[in-house]
Amino acid sequence: MRHALILAALVLLAITLPAGADTIFNLDSPTGNLGSSHTYTVNGFSLVAYAEKIGSALQPSLVGVNSGNPDESGLGLTCATCPGDDEIQSYNYVQVDFANPQANGVTGAQFVIGSVQTNPQEGWAIYGSNTLGSIGTDLLNSTADQTLTSIPSAAFSTYRYFSITATAYDVFLSEINLKGGTSGVPEPGTFLLVGLVLVGAGTAKYRARKPC
Repeated sequence: MRHALILAALVLLAITLPAGADTIFNLDSPTGNLGSSHTYTVNGFSLVAYAEKIGSALQPSLVGVNSGNPDESGLGLTCATCPGDDEIQSYNYVQVDFANPQANGVTGAQFVIGSVQTNPQEGWAIYGSNTLGSIGTDLLNSTADQTLTSIPSAAFSTYRYFSITATAYDVFLSEINLKGGTSGVPEPGTFLLVGLVLVGAGTAKYRARKPC
């Protein structure tokens, strides 16, 4: 039985080790006004998004938008001066808390920023911070639309929060991809497989001891 337990433990360990697959957060759901913060959970990982303002701007709320067009969908912010155009502006930002993924071995993250137009030229920036409500240090600037943009590994291991803002006009935070890591929570099928291993090993041991 001792050998069976060791075998079962090895199977459980192998199944719960990181598989290297991405964990993808599509931020176009849920939709509507989400208030000052919202928690997204996928595969045991949780991200918390916060609505933040810059300077004396009015306090925004998070807004989930699914227009049917992936480029015009995602997580935005209420706009006091442009009702109905609920995107991230240059005077506010979405701040995302990565504490849970980093604690569970995630090694990096990628962002997809949408609704970036060329006429007029729109842009966005990503900042790193360790203080909620502080936009932090400028890490990346771009005018690219719907592109997987990776956070530098050194920055991901340095900062807990990442802030997304527009540098010109307005944009959406459409998607976040996590790289690596494991939630450490086995699927129900995992327990079934371990049970079968135990039964099989016990049966084999019984047959080995049974006289001919």
